[in-house]
Amino acid sequence: MCNLAKEKKLDSVFYGNSPESICSGEITGNNNFICARIQLSGQRTMLDIQSSLVGDYNLNNMLAAACIGYYFGVKPDEIGIALTDYAPSNSRSQLMITLKNKIVFDAYNANPSSMEGSITNFFSLNEEFPKMIILGDMLELGKYSRSEHLAIIELLKKKQLVKIFLVGDEFCAVSEGTSLTCFAKVEALIEYFRSNPVKDHSILLKGSRGIKLEKLLEVL
Repeated sequence: MCNLAKEKKLDSVFYGNSPESICSGEITGNNNFICARIQLSGQRTMLDIQSSLVGDYNLNNMLAAACIGYYFGVKPDEIGIALTDYAPSNSRSQLMITLKNKIVFDAYNANPSSMEGSITNFFSLNEEFPKMIILGDMLELGKYSRSEHLAIIELLKKKQLVKIFLVGDEFCAVSEGTSLTCFAKVEALIEYFRSNPVKDHSILLKGSRGIKLEKLLEVL
């Protein structure tokens, strides 16, 4: 329970793997889309969910949705159907198959924890295609911006990929002197891909909305 809830003596409902949670769960598979098994308090039958979400970090989002629904009286089977049927269409954790490539598109927003989670999950996937990663700046980090972008650079140095591309002033500033390729604007990367087409790759697109990584979809 957060300190604010304790101080104000607010009623709290928990989800996650703790004794007081009304909803808990675990990942049971992660082949393109995650599969999860969810346990609702007081229910003998677990919910086995085949989702349309990419990334095991989305388990907490699934648990939060199940928790809210269950708390407000939604039947367990209806919760299972809703989680199974949900398909993201808002630039969050989308799997896109184009005529050229397979793309994990997660460019609605980006912060240090979501960026690290997306990268880690992407590297854990078993893919038949070579992997490529394209990251845009994480915006609105204030005085922490340089250190957080540098931390992502250090994470990338530990990974092995066919190619890594970075977009934005912040990434360009901290990637100087490395082997990573950085473009200040997404339009410059678009022109690069027009001259150097990418085909038969598994690609992660992750960045803040203001970087406009969605423009790359026309060339990928």
